[in-house]
Amino acid sequence: MATVYHGTSLKNVEKIAKRGLVPNKKKNHDESGDFVYVDESRITARAWGRQVGGCDIAVLEIEVPEDMLSRDGQTLSKTSYRAARIPLQFIKGWDIYKYDYLTGEYDYIRNESNPHYK
Repeated sequence: MATVYHGTSLKNVEKIAKRGLVPNKKKNHDESGDFVYVDESRITARAWGRQVGGCDIAVLEIEVPEDMLSRDGQTLSKTSYRAARIPLQFIKGWDIYKYDYLTGEYDYIRNESNPHYK
């Protein structure tokens, strides 16, 4: 098993908590393909969440079998992976942050656990 993280907006967590982590079909996936992206670094995932979610972000902690992950050939990162989807039972929970534009810092708000995690 590998522990990886995914950053997203706080509003997306509601959808993820219902169906797991799946590619967003509404966005243009010419570059990313039909994958979801995760990273070994919580800090990297938090930065991704800020890109997507603005001030209110969530970082998902995921424990997934290593064979569900593959390297992304388009990136030089040795800590980033992609997966076709990540079912809900592999998501342990998520930390919620608020980004402060004045200080450039993340304020930790709370942790929520996933009742479907096995």
